[in-house]
Amino acid sequence: MPARSLISELDRFLENRPHLDYITFAGSGEPTLNSAMGTVVRHLKEHYPHYRTALLTNSTLFGLPEVRQDASLFNLVLPSLDAVSEKAFSRLNRPARGLGAHDIVEGLLAFAREYTGTMWVEIFIAPGINDTDAEISLLKDVLKTIAPARVQLNSLDRPGACPSIKPATPQLLADIGTRLYPLPVEIVSRAQPPTLTEAAATDLEGKILPLLKRRPCTLEDLAVSCRCEIRQLRSVLKHLLKQGRIQETELSGKTFYRC
Repeated sequence: MPARSLISELDRFLENRPHLDYITFAGSGEPTLNSAMGTVVRHLKEHYPHYRTALLTNSTLFGLPEVRQDASLFNLVLPSLDAVSEKAFSRLNRPARGLGAHDIVEGLLAFAREYTGTMWVEIFIAPGINDTDAEISLLKDVLKTIAPARVQLNSLDRPGACPSIKPATPQLLADIGTRLYPLPVEIVSRAQPPTLTEAAATDLEGKILPLLKRRPCTLEDLAVSCRCEIRQLRSVLKHLLKQGRIQETELSGKTFYRC
């Protein structure tokens, strides 16, 4: 699709300034394959600077400097990193000839060194392929170097392209989150564990408040320190905010919580 068509449609949609969380580049395919991606996001930055932009990408083209340069224009980038070993990467992704896990990792590391925005890395968990201790350990080493603001664990939640791939259970996703500690892990699969009980929420409050008395923390800081899901943290923080026991503060584009 040519850039002029995308820009024209965006201009029509945005002329009344609708409320949006993000303008997200995604869709049926890999957005970085469109060579006009940079042209479109620059148009948004110039004419609609009050909107945040997000990029969902499978990370395959981060080896190209021009792709990294265009991707760096986004406020939020969500790249995928499903496996680090060549064996697991090949089984899970069935890549085109000449593309390997090493290329993905090197491209992501190069982008992480250059990018100044917010990055959330998504990992698709396929039981029996990339959930072994060895594979999670390799992923953890790379993620610690990338240092994303969040690590999102995902799994199959609709009929897949390959019948042999099964969805990960909530227990497996939670276990992998523990193995990735102290990285800021968020489980985003629809097969979520049950919401917090009142006792568990009270226990989490007891962990959060002493931390916030010592220093302001972001959502990600608290997730790491309390070893819990961001989804559950949000629920407890919302309750504490409503009670007036904590407050929010914005600094350099980040939200901090403090007593």
